[in-house]
Amino acid sequence: MLPLDVIEDDTGVTVRAAIPGVKAEDIEVSIVKHVLTIKGQTNEEDETEKTDYLMKECRTGNFHRSLRLPNSVDVDKAESRCTNGVLTIAFPRIEPQKTKYLEISAT
Repeated sequence: MLPLDVIEDDTGVTVRAAIPGVKAEDIEVSIVKHVLTIKGQTNEEDETEKTDYLMKECRTGNFHRSLRLPNSVDVDKAESRCTNGVLTIAFPRIEPQKTKYLEISAT
């Protein structure tokens, strides 16, 4: 499973995913109906050579993680970046809707 950190503050929500060794162009991020999905694949450096591991803890292969976002964030204004193996996606908070008062006309 892809490890995530989700941070909420006054400005919005930030999602951080640890994806060491994966290039930004090999990561797919999508949002459908406030569900964030992160997909990608990690490969071994040399898949053609057989290696006899004494211990193997570094994960390789496909990864996929989905997370429901709160309705209080603006998914259309999300910003993402990948630096030093950490994918960061920032979602700004939606401005609270103000009450609209209607004038009632007498007929």
